Amino acid sequence: MTDILAQNLIEKGVMRNDGKEMGSLENITVDLKTGKLESIVVKPKPDIVLSDFEGYSKDAEGNFLVPVNLVESVTDNIMVKDIKDLMI
Repeated sequence: MTDILAQNLIEKGVMRNDGKEMGSLENITVDLKTGKLESIVVKPKPDIVLSDFEGYSKDAEGNFLVPVNLVESVTDNIMVKDIKDLMI
């Protein structure tokens, strides 16, 4: 497995696997007790259609909190599954 430094991910584009752009990576949350990644914090694009992204939690600034288990791949963009995939 290739290591990826967090500093190389900040501001990287985040897309859902259906091709809808969510925004850009703002931050990453970590459980301080276990050290496990919890979620990626995604700053929404200014022109985003919010109804396309219902179900994602948000922080106080309106950023999406995407559970890390929804991350599928990291290449030019960070590809994530739809939150509805967790509900199946």
